[in-house]
Amino acid sequence: MQNSQAICKFYKIFGALKVEEHPIIDDVIEIHRLSFGNFYFFDNLVVGEIHDEVLFNWQKAKEVIDIAERILGEGCQPYYISNRINDYSIIAKDWLNFFNNRYVLKSYIIVTYKNSGIMNMMFERLFYKSETQGLIKRFTSLNDAINFVRNIH
Repeated sequence: MQNSQAICKFYKIFGALKVEEHPIIDDVIEIHRLSFGNFYFFDNLVVGEIHDEVLFNWQKAKEVIDIAERILGEGCQPYYISNRINDYSIIAKDWLNFFNNRYVLKSYIIVTYKNSGIMNMMFERLFYKSETQGLIKRFTSLNDAINFVRNIH
């Protein structure tokens, strides 16, 4: 455990930590490498790492949702961590499609490594229905986000 803490501390100081570089990778159920990003499926948790310069829209989100329902069960309500190791865009109003189709997250957790991520998250909050969904949280390290999920799960 000390070694994993040292690895996480190194990345917290020097940059973004990918899921595959974190000890949690040992618990992964399935990894899906899609054209627009990599998605890691755990028990009750999905971590997404969208590729650089992707426009993440409802069609792409629906593809990930379909995979999650196949792995975690139809109607699953996982925690979702968006590990923003790359720069990409989200069509924030597409959250409305998510809610209109009655999908639910326990929490939407954003890991940002740049100050611009704060502004993006504030814009996304305009479309994220926190009264019917779990919390929307922001962390500056993947390790802190994973620990948050472990502590409330």
